Order: sequence, then C-alpha cells, then structure tokens
Amino acid sequence: MNKILQSFILILILSCSQKKETKIIDYGEFQIEVPNNWKKLKLKGIDSKIGGLVTSNHDTLMFDFGRFSNELDVYAEIRDSIFLSFLAKEKTPELIEKHIIQLYDSIKLDSFSKYNVEFKLIDNKKAKIISPNTNYNGTTGIYIEYADKNDSSISFNFYGIIKNKFIQQQFVKSLHTLKFKDK
Repeated sequence: MNKILQSFILILILSCSQKKETKIIDYGEFQIEVPNNWKKLKLKGIDSKIGGLVTSNHDTLMFDFGRFSNELDVYAEIRDSIFLSFLAKEKTPELIEKHIIQLYDSIKLDSFSKYNVEFKLIDNKKAKIISPNTNYNGTTGIYIEYADKNDSSISFNFYGIIKNKFIQQQFVKSLHTLKFKDK
C-alpha cells in the first residue's frame, strides 16, 4: 500500500510541476489557445478590431474582426487568369461571360489551387480554413463570415504566411480553439 501511495504522490508532483504548453489569449470579442511562446500583438484598427500573434519563429499572424475582413479566396488568382485569357481572345463581354460560365461548369478549381480548403464548424460558426498544399509557402488562416451573432455584417479572419510546417500545424490547431463572445 505504501508503494501505491508513493507512486500516486510522485505522479501528482510531476503533473503539477510540468509547465503548461499552451495559453489562452483574450482579444475581447474572442479568445484563442496558442503555444506558450507565442506573443500577443496589439494593433489599433479604424473600421474594425485588428491584432495578431507573433509565433516562436517570428511569423506575424493577423486578425480582422469587422465588416471588411478578407475572405481568403484561394481561387481568385485562378479566376483572374481564366478571365484574362478569354479577354485576350474574345471581342465582347457577352462572349467572355458565356465562355467563363461554361468553363467554370466543366472544371474543378480545386485541381488548380495551391491551397487546401477545409470547411468546419468552429464555436458553432461556419469556418473556412486554408493552408498551402505544397512547399509550405503561402497563407494559412481562417475566415468566418458571420462572426457576430448580433450583426450579420461582421466577419472575421486570422491569417499569415508561415514557412515552417510545424508552426503552421500549431496555428491550424489553435484556430480550432477559437471561442467568440456573444454580446
């Protein structure tokens, strides 16, 4: 019995002495759990609440909580290049539009994208999470269209360019911990 009690006390001491690997950062409208060595970045916005994080690798990750948050549209570059190629060939806007609609109906934009796009529910909100699918270069982030349940014009994004795969994975894991405060 004495060895069991000693083992229990040792486990209790070890678990209490271990440093917590994450911390919760509160930004007012929301909070997020991040690695302990990441730092909160305070900024002042004009038409929205902005701020961010600095990772252990010195990557800067920014958020925008407001009416004009970037949607993180990974297909914009593809659509623009398709449009410009038709613009060079066709003479009228009607023909350009007709051919673009036909093309969109016949191809999958995902096959041309440099990004993985995932749709999830995070804190009961529909979220789009993007991350680069090759070479770990590019934007990693989240977009939530209706971030404020009392104001449907408020959206949210949190993103940055992260070159280290491990840091990128930590950020995506942190994005899943987002909790928004209902006012």
